[in-house]
Amino acid sequence: MRALRISLSLVVLGLSAALPNESLAETPTIQRDASCWRDLAARFRDGPRQTYRPLIALKPANGNKLEFDWSMSLGEAFIGARRVSGLPLAHLIPKGGFSAEAEYWNPRGKAFERCPIPAQAFENAEFQREWTYGGFRLDLDYRDTIEAKVTSALDYAKAATESRPEAPQNGNVPCQATNIHTHGLLVSPAQRADGTIGDYVLDLAQPAGEQGDVCADGAGNAEHASHHIHGASGPELRYRIEIGQRPPSLDLALQSPYHPPGVFWFHPHPHGYSAAQLRGGTSGMITIGGAQELQRYAGFVKGPHNLRHMILRDAQIGKAGANGVFPALGAYDSGLCGDKPSLLRSATKNGGYLPGECAGPDGETWIFTVNGVAQPEMARDVEGDDTEVWRILNASSNASYLLALRPIKDGAIDPEGAQHCFRVIARDGVPAPEHGVCELLLMPGARAEIAIDPAAAGEIYALVSEGVDTNGDFWPPVLLASVAWPHSAAASPERAKKPGAAPTALTEAARVANAALAE
Repeated sequence: MRALRISLSLVVLGLSAALPNESLAETPTIQRDASCWRDLAARFRDGPRQTYRPLIALKPANGNKLEFDWSMSLGEAFIGARRVSGLPLAHLIPKGGFSAEAEYWNPRGKAFERCPIPAQAFENAEFQREWTYGGFRLDLDYRDTIEAKVTSALDYAKAATESRPEAPQNGNVPCQATNIHTHGLLVSPAQRADGTIGDYVLDLAQPAGEQGDVCADGAGNAEHASHHIHGASGPELRYRIEIGQRPPSLDLALQSPYHPPGVFWFHPHPHGYSAAQLRGGTSGMITIGGAQELQRYAGFVKGPHNLRHMILRDAQIGKAGANGVFPALGAYDSGLCGDKPSLLRSATKNGGYLPGECAGPDGETWIFTVNGVAQPEMARDVEGDDTEVWRILNASSNASYLLALRPIKDGAIDPEGAQHCFRVIARDGVPAPEHGVCELLLMPGARAEIAIDPAAAGEIYALVSEGVDTNGDFWPPVLLASVAWPHSAAASPERAKKPGAAPTALTEAARVANAALAE
């Protein structure tokens, strides 16, 4: 077996003795200027391997309302280092009082940095091309309100044939229609007297004057599509989605008028074409409650620097044109790179895992990304002896992931080495403590919050998907990212758990939370 060689240019951080956990929230952060998003975008594609990209977080700045326009159209975006055309993209334009920023660890400067995103950046075509596919995070709190105006300028009639989605065989709405769904939120779908709606997936926004389905073959199918519009249809939809109150205890979190903390997401939901639209940059993460809530029900999260938000996506693209731009493929094929035996043979040649992508027979590429970046290098951006929490969303429309952390030795994945196991805090927004977990299955749309204890100082692990066989589709084993631990005297090799190792003891806060869940 030939091991997958990885060019690890990642700086392994040389931190001084870690600060006490209680002081993490006070860790100094350098404020960058308003043009930093350009520098960050360039850094993602700097060198043979890419740097981990944080999600840009949007939150209400004045009051408790986050307002934005969400316009769907076909356009270009970077997927990894490739510029891709013909993607369905949702351009999110915040309105009113809001703040937007990306916070990250800069291994070059060995400091936390905060990149504020000004309002005008969201109107910038370069910004949208660089950041939209990776996704945004709506950083919400209890009693917050989302107000969104959704429109569609999708024009598949002018799209390249290979980028046009296939018409479903079953009932569907027109392919140029769209809407928005806040997946997992416990909110009302009701229409109000002012014309706004809650989370209601049957209403549609579509280009003015559109008749039938331009993606269907023949007038019969177009007429058929129009019969599957079960809600209202017009040039725009206006949403008002209200988050419930903070629950006094976890056992009341699912009861009205409360709302549980956790990870949720938003995405388009036009019946028949949801998957096709999801393959572009048309979805994002929603979090309810931040570090304080995780501290409340998990017990070991001390500050915002302990949190990492990650969106997993996959994309299938065609061969680059003369201009160096790759066309998005409208039809999705889990066999694009071959059947299960051929995929496993390709993975075996590379240490057991595809190197972030695979190639089709005619120059196509199937690429897997974390926050829009292919195989990013993730520096452990918390103090060396502290636990980090990953909040993960599988935003792929089809692919499933079986996540694991495998050791990298001498620049290669060691498939026989001991896995670095972790603790599950919550699944799909519901606290579900579990210890000694070495593999985590995420189906499309699934979310999880997991706690990663530090490994021995200087160790490097690969975040991989072990592959998922559904006895129909086969989702290949693939390298997603690499993770390095800093040199820290406080980081103990015994905390790099192996299968069967005893779980780390729960904190008192976590024990109380678990007791409440068990009642």
